[in-house]
Amino acid sequence: MEKIKCLRYAPINKGFLEASVSIFVPKWGMEIHDIKIFNKDGRRWLGLPSKMIDNGEKKSFYPYVKFPSKDLMTFFTEQVLESIIPYEAAPPSFPEQPHFSYEDIPF
Repeated sequence: MEKIKCLRYAPINKGFLEASVSIFVPKWGMEIHDIKIFNKDGRRWLGLPSKMIDNGEKKSFYPYVKFPSKDLMTFFTEQVLESIIPYEAAPPSFPEQPHFSYEDIPF
């Protein structure tokens, strides 16, 4: 069985929000974007893509994706967290910035 692959890992580290990821599920042939990874006191969980609904008094979230059982969601969570391990271990890399001088600017 092919494992879930991480396509994008974007660390956020704001409050309980640790990162946002995009994944590819080979068995389904599907990409899922904007999965949030949360961490509180060492307990990690996923926030699947959802739509925020604000009725003025209260904000609630309507999930776009939902699993039929807690066991399936737990298995999916474990697979996603496993797929991001290489990204978490690597130091962040930034693209090299172009070097130019004022003489290179044509105005």
